[in-house]
Amino acid sequence: MNRFWMKIVSSLTLVIFASSALLAEPGAAMLYPSGAVMLNGNAIPGATALFKGDIVSTNSSSIAAFNTQNSRISITAQTTVKLEDKAVSLRSGVVTVDTTGGFVTHAANYSVAPTSTTGRYRVVRKGDAILVASLEGPVMVKWGTNSHMVAAGTNWASPSGDGGGQAQPMPTGKLPQDNGLSTGTLIAIGAGMAGLAIGLALTTGNSHPVSPVRP
Repeated sequence: MNRFWMKIVSSLTLVIFASSALLAEPGAAMLYPSGAVMLNGNAIPGATALFKGDIVSTNSSSIAAFNTQNSRISITAQTTVKLEDKAVSLRSGVVTVDTTGGFVTHAANYSVAPTSTTGRYRVVRKGDAILVASLEGPVMVKWGTNSHMVAAGTNWASPSGDGGGQAQPMPTGKLPQDNGLSTGTLIAIGAGMAGLAIGLALTTGNSHPVSPVRP
């Protein structure tokens, strides 16, 4: 092997070890953006490392997703989230969680997680109002000393911010209007999620991880 190829192999080895060490940090993830996505207030050019405490924001024409701790979290347009330890804090917008590791979503005074370690669910937040849809497997919503189990295929809302809503069957193709969460916005969730896989496939295919932007 000549010196040129030895340098190439050495460089690739360093990149692999560096990436492994980077993602070995507890709570670390890889963020894949599609469109203009902000990390801690800074625009990112492509796939990047994400760490506990990092804040991700999308605008009206961007979406993102990240993988961490046996879970995949999809972020729709106009959403802001903060990565926590085995959890994400939803500040506004919509996230969909597909997990085999019991990943939790915090929103306002609520915590949402599958009743077992495996499940797929969606959380919508507008102000202090939330809507939870269980897509696969039951999920548990907790607030204060209260809790409510949302069965698979149903949704639950906090109509007055007190978590008093009852689980309802999920309408095909959309989530119901509630708490000022407009029907148009909720219908758009489905379209946004359909385009997410395509957008992220293009992003991951043409991007390389960049250094994380820390606060």
